[in-house]
Amino acid sequence: MPRSQRHPRLCAGLALLLGTLMAVARVVASTPADVPAVLYAGLPGVADFAMSPDGRRAAGLLRDGTGYVIAVFDLDAPSRPPALFQARDVGVEWLAWKGSGLLLAGLSARIEDGGLGLRAARVVALGPDGQLRRELPAPRDREWLLQRVELVDVLPADPGHVLLALTSADRGRPRVYRVDVASGKRRLVQGTHPGVATWLADGAGRVRVGHGIHAAGVSRRTFVRDPDGGAFRLLSEDPLTAGRVFTPVAFEGDDPDVLLVRSNHEGTTGLYRYDLGARRFREVLFRDSVVDIGRVVTDGSARHVLGVEYDRDLRRSHWFDPRAAALANRLRSESGADDVRLVAVADDLRRVIAYVASTDRPGRYVVAGPGEPLRELARDYPALDRLALAAVRPVAFRARDGLEIPGYLTLPPGTGSRPARPLSAVVLPHGGPESRDVAEFAPLVQLLASRGYAVLQVNFRGSAGYGAAFEQAGRREWGGAMQDDVTDGTRWLINEGIADPQRLCIVGWSYGGYAALMGLVREPALYRCAASIAGISDLRRLARANSMSYLSGQVTAARIGSPWRDGPQLAAASPLQRAGAITAPVLLVHGDRDRVVAVDHSRSMERALTAAGRPVTYLEIPGGNHALADKGHRRQLFETLDRFLREHLGAGG
Repeated sequence: MPRSQRHPRLCAGLALLLGTLMAVARVVASTPADVPAVLYAGLPGVADFAMSPDGRRAAGLLRDGTGYVIAVFDLDAPSRPPALFQARDVGVEWLAWKGSGLLLAGLSARIEDGGLGLRAARVVALGPDGQLRRELPAPRDREWLLQRVELVDVLPADPGHVLLALTSADRGRPRVYRVDVASGKRRLVQGTHPGVATWLADGAGRVRVGHGIHAAGVSRRTFVRDPDGGAFRLLSEDPLTAGRVFTPVAFEGDDPDVLLVRSNHEGTTGLYRYDLGARRFREVLFRDSVVDIGRVVTDGSARHVLGVEYDRDLRRSHWFDPRAAALANRLRSESGADDVRLVAVADDLRRVIAYVASTDRPGRYVVAGPGEPLRELARDYPALDRLALAAVRPVAFRARDGLEIPGYLTLPPGTGSRPARPLSAVVLPHGGPESRDVAEFAPLVQLLASRGYAVLQVNFRGSAGYGAAFEQAGRREWGGAMQDDVTDGTRWLINEGIADPQRLCIVGWSYGGYAALMGLVREPALYRCAASIAGISDLRRLARANSMSYLSGQVTAARIGSPWRDGPQLAAASPLQRAGAITAPVLLVHGDRDRVVAVDHSRSMERALTAAGRPVTYLEIPGGNHALADKGHRRQLFETLDRFLREHLGAGG
C-alpha cells in the first residue's frame, strides 16, 4: 500500500504545513504585527529522539495532526524518507533502542470508566522498518490494568533481554521483570518495596537502588542493597517539606560502589559521586553557585555521563567528556545557535542528534558526527522560521526587601537593547509556582513581542532552579511576597523607561493565572487588564481538594496553607473572594478537561466578576486540557488573547 494511504493524517498535516509556509511567505515582508496569531499557535513539530547504539538509525516523534507519529530515520541514507508508525489515540512516553535493530516505545492512554479516569500503559517493539514486532511483556490473562511501564535498563551486554518496571492497578508499586525481547516472556527480578516508585540497576544489570516517597512519613527515601543481593537498607530519608534533594541518577560505569547523585546539601543542586560503602559524598562533579543543574546528559545506555546542563542567564553545559565538548562547540559554531543540547548519542559519540536553537530562532534537530557534515532532521516551528522574531535577554532587579529577583525581558523585533520610548508591556508570571522561566524560544512570548509589547518574565521567589533557600522563600507566600516580586518587577520595568505605566497588562497560565488575577486585586491602579489561562481563583478550594490525599495535603499545607487552620488567610489571598476589588477588564480561558486546575476555578471567577459588575470575557474550550495541547485549542487561546490585548493595550509600540 502506498505510504500516503497508510498515513493519511500525516499527509494531510504536511499539506497544512505547506499552506502555512505559503502564508508565511505572503506576510514575511509585512510588519510582525500583521502576522496572524494562528502562526504562533502551533505546537512543537518534534517531541523526542533516540539514537541506535551504532549510530545508523534514529527514532523521533513527529507531529501528525493532534498527536505524534513515530518516525525511524536511516541516518546512512539521508535521502530515504523515514519509516512511520502511528500509535493511534495513545501517547508515546519514551523511546529507546535495544541494540541497533529493535526500537522500544512506551505507550500510554487514558481510559474513561464511569467517570473515573484510568491510565493504561504498554510497550511495543518495532523493527527498523517501523513495523510492529510484538508487545512487551506478552499480555497475561486476567492481569490487572498496567498503569505504568518504565524502562529500567536496556542491558547492553545482554542482547536478548531488558529490564522493565511494571506498575499494575492492584499493586500500585512497580515490580521489575527481566523481559525476553524475542518472546515477550518475563521473569520477576524485584518485587514491590514500600515507598519505592523508581528502580535503578548497576552496570551489571542488578537492581540495586530504589527511590520514592513514603506516604506515612511524608518523606522522600532512597534504599540500596549490596551487589551480591540481600535486603535493601535505607540510604537517605528527608521530609518533603525540607527542600532537600538526594536523587540517584546512575551508577558510574561498571563500578558497583559509586553512585552518581543529584544533591543540594551545599546549597544549589549539583551532581556528585557518592560512595555507597562509606555512605558519604566522595566528590562534586559539577555544581553552579547560583542555579541548580538541569538535565544530566548520558549516552544511550545511560552507562556513561557526558555532562550536565544548567540555566543561569542563558542555557549552558558543563562537559565531562572532552569529545562531547568538542562536538557541542562545533555544532554551536556551525549552526550559529546559542543553545546546543545533545539529545541522543550513539556509542563512543560516533554520531549525535542535537537540538540547536536561539531565543529568537526556533529549534532544529540536526545530526552530526566526527568527520561528517551537520545535516538537519526536523524543525520545531517551521511556520515561524522566516518571521522577524525577538531575542530574549536576562535581567535582574531588587525586590522591596532587597532580594535579587532574576527574569527575562523580550522587546519587539528591531527594537534593540532599549526602546526609544516606553512601550505597551505584558508581565508574564510563570506557572508552578515551583517552576521557572528560562531563556528559550517561546511562541507565546514571540506573539506578544510581535504586537509591539515588551514582555517581562519574572522568576519570583518560590521559583525552582535557584537553590532550596530561594524556593522555600515562597512557602505560604501566595498573594504575599511572591506577588510583591511580580509587582516590583513591573515597577522596575516602568522605572527603567521600558514600559508605559498607562499601558500594562498581566497575563499568566496556571499559577501565573492566579498571579494575574491577584495583580488586579493587590494593584488596581497598576495594570490595565489581566488574562488568566487555566488559572487558580480559590486557594481554599485548592487546599481542600489536595487535602483529600494525605500526601498532597501535607505538602499543600506546607506550601500554601491548611484549609482547616488557615481558612481566613487563604480566603484573603483568593481572587474569587476579592472579585469586588478588581476594576480592570479580565479575560478567563480554561479547558473543560483540565485535570490539574479544575475548570470550576474559572467558572466561579466569571460568576463572581459578573455579579460584582466587573468587565469579564470568558472562553471555555471543550475538550481542552491544562496545557491546551491541541492546535485548535491553542489557536482559540492565541487569537482570543491577541484580540483582548489589542482592545485594552492598543497596537503596541
